[in-house]
Amino acid sequence: MKKITLTLIASIAILFVSCDESDDAVTSKKVDPAARISPPAWIVGNWKVSGASIKGINFSKDDMCQVLVNDGNLCYKEKITIYNNAFLKNIVKETTTAANYDIEIILNDEIVEYHFEMIDSLNVNWNVLDKEDPNIIKNVYRMSRPK
Repeated sequence: MKKITLTLIASIAILFVSCDESDDAVTSKKVDPAARISPPAWIVGNWKVSGASIKGINFSKDDMCQVLVNDGNLCYKEKITIYNNAFLKNIVKETTTAANYDIEIILNDEIVEYHFEMIDSLNVNWNVLDKEDPNIIKNVYRMSRPK
């Protein structure tokens, strides 16, 4: 009886410590590439904003940064990468025409929208639309290239 009990205990112990090939391999979750920002060439550069709670907006070929009152920057490319690395939703939807650039950035549950309208090469309107009726412009901030 002792031999059967010891054999049974040994068999159970082997089951708990044995593993198969997949346990030894390092597995990683497939990550979709982070969303990308691609502003049109006509808006790339630094813009000073009049009348808003921020000093300006800087566009590069793959980023959009708000220049805060304390001269700090809030850059969306960095935020998108952080959300992507944390496996959180990060989506960028852009619509571009010769004189308009609309961008919607979705970071998990936060959604921000920007609507820019080119006036000329030195001036752009940043149109804030009404959330309930997007055909109504609620506020307009003038953006100009710093001299």
